[in-house]
Amino acid sequence: MILKKINHKQMLQPMCFFLTPAPQLNIPTNTKNYQMKILELGFYFQDYVIVIAFMYEAYGIQTCNNIYLCHSKYPSCPGHEVVGIVEKMGKNVKKFNIGQKVGCSPQRWMCQQCEQCLKGNNQLCSQNIELYDDNNFGGYSTHIQVPERMVFRIPDTFNDAIGSPLLCAGATVFAPLKRYSKPNDSCAVIGIGGLGHLAVQYAAKLGMTVTAFTTSINRQKEIKQLGASKLSSSINLESLKSETGKYNIVINTLYIPDEDVFKSHQRLTAPTGTYIQVGLPSSTVNLKLDHAYIILNQIRVAGSLYGSYSETEVIQYFKLGNT
Repeated sequence: MILKKINHKQMLQPMCFFLTPAPQLNIPTNTKNYQMKILELGFYFQDYVIVIAFMYEAYGIQTCNNIYLCHSKYPSCPGHEVVGIVEKMGKNVKKFNIGQKVGCSPQRWMCQQCEQCLKGNNQLCSQNIELYDDNNFGGYSTHIQVPERMVFRIPDTFNDAIGSPLLCAGATVFAPLKRYSKPNDSCAVIGIGGLGHLAVQYAAKLGMTVTAFTTSINRQKEIKQLGASKLSSSINLESLKSETGKYNIVINTLYIPDEDVFKSHQRLTAPTGTYIQVGLPSSTVNLKLDHAYIILNQIRVAGSLYGSYSETEVIQYFKLGNT
């Protein structure tokens, strides 16, 4: 589908008025590209706000309170957790064959030559190109064309519908947990939503004892089945205070504007532990760090984008639930 510029009167029509098939892709035979017929893809918050920004523009509403809204241009075709089948390929490709199941992450291009690529951090490539941007369409279509270096082999047994979000959301939480944790660490996962429910499973699989911090205490049975040993409130200040300094690893999938609550999240981290922030605030908000607690307890503060190629590739074989 392509989001096309329309006027506000058209917005009153059914959605099909502005969602149209993406154009047929022609693949040059001398390239190292694959053309995939798309089987499944996740629906992620980033893609959602691209659509919302489009609706704002149609009504003439100017807003930039979200990092994705600020960078939205049209026509656009979102979608960045893609699983598909190789349908065509350039003659210079070598990794996969027609008919094989493959996938791609939010990254369309890495140079493999810059400092970060050579360190294995291709997601930080100085020439990084996202899967969809001003010049490229993403996965909400029938087909997508991606360079060979960015394509992953997907196991035939992979549950496409459930597993496609692992290529972004899964890698976003798996990568920092793998980087900073060790078996038997205590881990706090804050926010048990799209990112958090995966973080709980990965932390447990990595050998950590997991506490889920959530507002959905009534989901205790479900969240414990994911691998959490206990649940605790993510917003009750007294409850959070009682958990201060207990966790070697804290991964926060939320950004809560309440400064007292947000700093209480940071104080969950044990001395010399690691606090990981993956929840993104709006573009007008600066994260409020509890500097005194962090300095006096030698806390490492880490951010994390989606995973590198190798980090994303490995999680497909890291069995979670029904994937």
